[in-house]
Amino acid sequence: MSYIRTFTGTKFFPLDPRPEDVRIEDIAHSLARLCRWVGHVPVEQYSVGLHSMHVCDMVTTPADKLAALLHDASEAYLGDIAKPVKVLLPDYKIAENRLMTVIAQALGFAFPLPDIVHQADAAALYLEAKQFSAHADEDIEYIHPPHITHWPFEKVSAIRPRDLEEIFLAHYITIKKHINEKTNTRTIESAELVRVGR
Repeated sequence: MSYIRTFTGTKFFPLDPRPEDVRIEDIAHSLARLCRWVGHVPVEQYSVGLHSMHVCDMVTTPADKLAALLHDASEAYLGDIAKPVKVLLPDYKIAENRLMTVIAQALGFAFPLPDIVHQADAAALYLEAKQFSAHADEDIEYIHPPHITHWPFEKVSAIRPRDLEEIFLAHYITIKKHINEKTNTRTIESAELVRVGR
């Protein structure tokens, strides 16, 4: 079988993805339940969805926030693979990039991801490791966050997956609303300039 059946019932082809099959509801549902570090965390669960929201919290513009929130969206369809294994799977990286390009097209964010999102992702990785492991400084390079935040690890780690799914979707809707408002403002300003120029 070359497809997976998603939470919304969509027949999704991870290796031949189509923008019309991408559903933010599927991404939110999956990432809220997919555990980071292949489950090796000292809490009930620390999900990819929580990590994505942590990265989102470190950037400031709506466009960067959207890219940050969805920077791991491909994992909703491909799963999360430990980095030492992933580097040995070049075909996985090809599939991941192809899928991310389609997801970005469907949901309206930049891919390849902006540099600031990569910085925030690396910073979040270090801070999360520091929170959950005594070996963070040995295992992971410190990267300064682009925007300093105080992520409430104990509080967010206790959020149930179904509640996180709703919070993730609410974040997405709010960010998209801000982007659309900016776009509409620019459109109105451009039309006004044309009118005045005439």
